[in-house]
Amino acid sequence: MIVETVETIETDRLGIEDLWLRVAPRIGVPVRLFGASFAVGQPSIALAAAQRYVAQDRGAGRCLVLSGNTGVGKSYAAVAALRAAPAGGRRFWYFPALCGAFLDPQRRLEALRETTESPGLVVLDDFGTEYLRSGGLLEALIDEVIWTREANLRPLIITTNLTAEQFKARTSDRIVDRIRGPWGRFVECPGPSLRVAE
Repeated sequence: MIVETVETIETDRLGIEDLWLRVAPRIGVPVRLFGASFAVGQPSIALAAAQRYVAQDRGAGRCLVLSGNTGVGKSYAAVAALRAAPAGGRRFWYFPALCGAFLDPQRRLEALRETTESPGLVVLDDFGTEYLRSGGLLEALIDEVIWTREANLRPLIITTNLTAEQFKARTSDRIVDRIRGPWGRFVECPGPSLRVAE
């Protein structure tokens, strides 16, 4: 991937923060999350789960699902983990945008390659907001992403507003089985929105 090659070459020339600010938009991180990091993040269940994931599970190529209401820090935590991941195939996808890419014949193969073949950490943010038709193309492609990443022990973080029961009802049995097995961990992140000023 060109982004990661450039990142490796420029590491000595740029500071780590400057380098991250150049890489973040290239790998799909939205501007509002450029500053996400474990060092300065507001303490939350999601951030603690992401730190644990980086320390214990990412290197083993496992999956973390962060579930909770809007604003509890799931996306922030996922980007902090992405930022802490080694260079080499990292990618952030707003999940509805990924679904749009899957449904576009011109973009489908590249999006599928980036989500399945990438050896680095991939983040699928806001899983469950898309419309899935049972047995449709989108469901098949999502299943392929999860199956391939699990089969090849490639790290993955999914953020969702779905509860464990809603996630189970919304996705195929194959996906649920992989998340519930040793490859995945489902963490519920309750609490009020961190975006609301006190």
